[in-house]
Amino acid sequence: MQDLIAVIDADDVVLKTGSTKLDYMRQHFPHQGLIARIQPYECSRTALVPIVGLKFYEEMNAFIKSREGTLRTPALEGALRGIQELSELIQVNVLSARTPEETEFAREWLEKYGALPYVARVSSAEDPKYDGVPKISGKKKVDVALHLGAVLLVDDDERHMPEKQFDGLHSLLFGEGERKNTPQHITVARNWVEVVAYAQKLVPMPYL
Repeated sequence: MQDLIAVIDADDVVLKTGSTKLDYMRQHFPHQGLIARIQPYECSRTALVPIVGLKFYEEMNAFIKSREGTLRTPALEGALRGIQELSELIQVNVLSARTPEETEFAREWLEKYGALPYVARVSSAEDPKYDGVPKISGKKKVDVALHLGAVLLVDDDERHMPEKQFDGLHSLLFGEGERKNTPQHITVARNWVEVVAYAQKLVPMPYL
């Protein structure tokens, strides 16, 4: 089924980037007590910057998104099977907030783990080819998703979610972490089983 399009994030939706972030913080962050109880699914930029500070986060993020950091990152539980199952329902596009160069490392990761054949497109929201995308939502990923005609947007960070409902676009906030005050137009998906189940509801019956 290729008429419908899904736009999914790479980090902490497919790659278990939070795990690599935790490893890095345990080795380099000077105040271990502040991070002792943090779980991998609590490692988005939005969650960590107030704890570790912007300077440390950006230093860590540079390593995490390097080729070395990317390729040592494990797959998130259920992601590889989930991408395959999702691709049987809907066209899968990976859209990352990484730079174009960093996104190529994510592409290499997908190839390494055998997931690339199930993905139609891997791109960076910061790619110059998207510079002309209409600024409708105030969120670059949302604007690109709308430009591509996506019906499904999956991301783990609230800052990439739309602030209001856009006709035809369903937004899933991904991850196990506690989600407080999630707007009604955003659905929480705690794992890949829930992502695939939600996508099944979007596919017209003749295709199932």
